[in-house]
Amino acid sequence: MFTYSIHIEPQAEGGFVASIPNLPGCITEGETIEEALVNIEDAAKGYLHVPYKHNQDIPASLPTEHKISLSAKEFINA
Repeated sequence: MFTYSIHIEPQAEGGFVASIPNLPGCITEGETIEEALVNIEDAAKGYLHVPYKHNQDIPASLPTEHKISLSAKEFINA
């Protein structure tokens, strides 16, 4: 199981941007916090699929307040 911190930031024009600091470039947005959380989970699955597919190391996770947990099979078939 891989667990990553999520950073959510409200935008002046509305909506929220969500990112995972341990996965550089893994950024998405949503109209609501809930939508941003769903979108960042989907983005993380796609992000992690690439190193898995190429037999590379999966970026390490760090403990923090907001987290998502993904099983390997969730991003293998992304």
